[in-house]
Amino acid sequence: MLLRQDNTLANRLYYSVTTGHPEHLLAVALKNEHTTDVVRLLIDCLIECRADFNAVEHNGETILQFAARMRRTKEFNMLERAGADINNLVRTATQGGDAPLLQPKFSG
Repeated sequence: MLLRQDNTLANRLYYSVTTGHPEHLLAVALKNEHTTDVVRLLIDCLIECRADFNAVEHNGETILQFAARMRRTKEFNMLERAGADINNLVRTATQGGDAPLLQPKFSG
Protein backbone atom coordinates (compact mmCIF):
# COMPACT_ATOMS: atom_id res chain seq x y z
CA MET A 1 0.00 0.00 0.00
CA LEU A 2 1.26 3.45 -0.91
CA LEU A 3 0.72 4.73 2.64
CA ARG A 4 3.34 2.31 3.93
CA GLN A 5 5.88 3.78 1.49
CA ASP A 6 5.27 7.38 2.53
CA ASN A 7 3.90 8.01 6.05
CA THR A 8 3.23 11.68 5.27
CA LEU A 9 0.35 10.61 3.02
CA ALA A 10 -1.58 9.37 6.07
CA ASN A 11 -2.18 12.86 7.44
CA ARG A 12 -2.96 14.67 4.22
CA LEU A 13 -6.36 15.83 3.13
CA TYR A 14 -7.33 14.83 -0.37
CA TYR A 15 -9.63 16.83 -2.61
CA SER A 16 -12.82 14.96 -3.34
CA VAL A 17 -13.73 14.70 -6.99
CA THR A 18 -17.41 14.78 -6.09
CA THR A 19 -17.48 17.67 -3.59
CA GLY A 20 -14.29 19.56 -4.34
CA HIS A 21 -13.56 19.74 -0.60
CA PRO A 22 -10.44 18.44 1.12
CA GLU A 23 -11.22 15.21 2.96
CA HIS A 24 -9.42 12.66 5.12
CA LEU A 25 -8.98 9.16 3.67
CA LEU A 26 -11.25 7.66 6.32
CA ALA A 27 -14.01 10.17 5.60
CA VAL A 28 -13.90 9.18 1.95
CA ALA A 29 -14.14 5.49 2.89
CA LEU A 30 -17.09 6.15 5.21
CA LYS A 31 -18.93 8.44 2.78
CA ASN A 32 -18.63 5.89 0.03
CA GLU A 33 -20.02 3.25 2.38
CA HIS A 34 -17.05 0.93 2.21
CA THR A 35 -17.46 -2.18 4.30
CA THR A 36 -16.28 -2.39 7.89
CA ASP A 37 -13.48 -4.72 6.76
CA VAL A 38 -12.15 -2.14 4.28
CA VAL A 39 -12.33 0.61 6.90
CA ARG A 40 -10.60 -1.67 9.46
CA LEU A 41 -7.78 -2.34 6.98
CA LEU A 42 -7.39 1.39 6.35
CA ILE A 43 -7.43 2.19 10.09
CA ASP A 44 -4.77 -0.48 10.75
CA CYS A 45 -2.61 0.98 8.01
CA LEU A 46 -3.13 4.52 9.33
CA ILE A 47 -2.17 3.41 12.86
CA GLU A 48 1.02 1.94 11.46
CA CYS A 49 1.71 5.24 9.66
CA ARG A 50 1.01 7.23 12.86
CA ALA A 51 -1.94 9.10 11.36
CA ASP A 52 -3.71 11.79 13.34
CA PHE A 53 -7.18 10.40 14.09
CA ASN A 54 -8.18 13.80 15.48
CA ALA A 55 -7.57 15.65 12.21
CA VAL A 56 -10.32 18.07 11.29
CA GLU A 57 -12.23 17.98 8.02
CA HIS A 58 -13.02 21.08 5.93
CA ASN A 59 -16.32 21.44 7.84
CA GLY A 60 -14.67 21.33 11.27
CA GLU A 61 -15.64 17.74 12.08
CA THR A 62 -13.22 15.03 13.12
CA ILE A 63 -13.37 11.55 11.62
CA LEU A 64 -14.91 10.30 14.89
CA GLN A 65 -17.69 12.89 14.63
CA PHE A 66 -18.28 11.91 11.03
CA ALA A 67 -18.52 8.20 11.91
CA ALA A 68 -20.95 9.07 14.72
CA ARG A 69 -23.10 11.23 12.46
CA MET A 70 -23.28 8.37 9.93
CA ARG A 71 -24.13 5.90 12.75
CA ARG A 72 -21.18 3.69 11.84
CA THR A 73 -20.89 2.22 15.37
CA LYS A 74 -18.27 -0.44 14.59
CA GLU A 75 -16.06 2.08 12.83
CA PHE A 76 -16.66 4.59 15.62
CA ASN A 77 -15.40 2.07 18.17
CA MET A 78 -12.38 1.21 16.00
CA LEU A 79 -11.49 4.90 15.73
CA GLU A 80 -11.83 5.42 19.46
CA ARG A 81 -9.54 2.44 20.14
CA ALA A 82 -7.08 3.84 17.58
CA GLY A 83 -6.79 7.05 19.60
CA ALA A 84 -9.53 9.35 18.33
CA ASP A 85 -10.46 11.80 21.09
CA ILE A 86 -14.02 11.37 22.35
CA ASN A 87 -13.90 14.68 24.27
CA ASN A 88 -14.33 16.81 21.14
CA LEU A 89 -17.37 14.76 20.17
CA VAL A 90 -18.94 15.07 23.61
CA ARG A 91 -18.28 18.83 23.66
CA THR A 92 -19.83 19.29 20.22
CA ALA A 93 -22.86 17.18 21.11
CA THR A 94 -23.55 18.92 24.41
CA GLN A 95 -22.86 22.49 23.31
CA GLY A 96 -24.71 22.08 20.04
CA GLY A 97 -27.65 20.18 21.48
CA ASP A 98 -26.85 17.26 19.21
CA ALA A 99 -27.32 14.32 21.60
CA PRO A 100 -27.92 11.79 18.77
CA LEU A 101 -24.27 12.34 17.85
CA LEU A 102 -23.38 10.36 20.98
CA GLN A 103 -25.57 7.38 20.08
CA PRO A 104 -22.74 5.26 18.59
CA LYS A 105 -20.76 5.67 21.82
CA PHE A 106 -23.51 4.30 24.01
CA SER A 107 -25.11 1.73 21.74
CA GLY A 108 -24.03 -1.82 20.94
